[in-house]
Amino acid sequence: MINFIKPHNPDWKTEFEKLKHILYSELKDFEVDIEHVGRKSS
Repeated sequence: MINFIKPHNPDWKTEFEKLKHILYSELKDFEVDIEHVGRKSS
C-alpha cells in the first residue's frame, strides 16, 4: 500500500507551480483551471 500522507515539505508550492505550468502548456487547447486542494494542519 502506498502512503499518500506525507510530512510537511516547504518545497511543495514551488513543485506545484512547476507542474501547473507544464499542465497548462500541455492542455492549452482546453479551458482548464488547476488548483491545489489540500488541507493545512494547524
